[in-house]
Amino acid sequence: MISSTPLADLSAAATPSHFALLVAEADKLLDGSGKDINAQWPQTTRSFTSHPKAPAYIEGKPITVNTFVNKNLNSDHWNKRTATIEFKDQRHAEALFRDLNRYLMGTVDQDQLDNDSHVFHEKQYIKELVDFQLVPLDNQSPTVAATATATATAASTSASTSTAATNATSVGNDHHYQSSANDRHDGLQRLTYLAKLHYHFPFPVKDRMFHVLLHVAKGTTASYIVQLPIQPEFFNKISSNGSSNGGSNGSKQHPINQQDLVPAQYVSVERITLHTDGSSSSSSNSNTKLVKWEMCTSANPGGLIPLFLSRFNMDKIIASDVPKILEYVGSASQ
Repeated sequence: MISSTPLADLSAAATPSHFALLVAEADKLLDGSGKDINAQWPQTTRSFTSHPKAPAYIEGKPITVNTFVNKNLNSDHWNKRTATIEFKDQRHAEALFRDLNRYLMGTVDQDQLDNDSHVFHEKQYIKELVDFQLVPLDNQSPTVAATATATATAASTSASTSTAATNATSVGNDHHYQSSANDRHDGLQRLTYLAKLHYHFPFPVKDRMFHVLLHVAKGTTASYIVQLPIQPEFFNKISSNGSSNGGSNGSKQHPINQQDLVPAQYVSVERITLHTDGSSSSSSNSNTKLVKWEMCTSANPGGLIPLFLSRFNMDKIIASDVPKILEYVGSASQ
């Protein structure tokens, strides 16, 4: 289950069957557990519209982000955002999907983590992220012994869950689009790695340290990032025993000193999908092409910050990431 509870076992975290199960659970989380999506994400909390200046093919068009909340999903408080970006020119839809695949999802080549990972790119547009360390996860390493806890049974469950999830796929809350999740899962390239993330906040809020397991899955019409909290000792053990081909450090403007940082937990699912057949458009124009960009998250900031305070304005915070990322994509892709 995808939740904010830190993982207690990484023994099968990078196996193909576990990866397939996670992608199916991501669909389930975003699409509504095989039910009408309105039952899981019952209403739009707020809508935000921005006019990002880049990339050029956005053409200054208004980008509307709808946000949703579910206060008890997988025993967590979740916020979700959805942006549906429509184009008349298929080449522009394909360009946006390609650029988000590159600069949002990041690499699936562990040798490129230093300068092309999701976390590396995220640091360019999230000012609070000041330092990070990354370690590729390899189930062949002695530390992460492949005990095969994700078995063929899990793979079978994954397939049935994926099929169920397809029945609820939609654009926003308009049910114009029915797709095959199995189709969009075909041929996904994947990478799993661990991350230690240092977030710096102005006084009086103390800096936070997050330890997460990132799963990246990239395809030609759909891509995913699933971030799951882990126990800090997992990261420390794996990063220190030589199973990594090298860590990856961000800015040393605020050097990591874990004694001064408050441990926090964060879980998120992000999915981008490309639709070029026109059937997914919310408009009556069947020639419309689009990219649908969805994310949901749950977090516990730890320390003395009350949960209700951390959840206040969360919809606005996650919606504001959309124009930030688009403008970064525009500058990075030039």
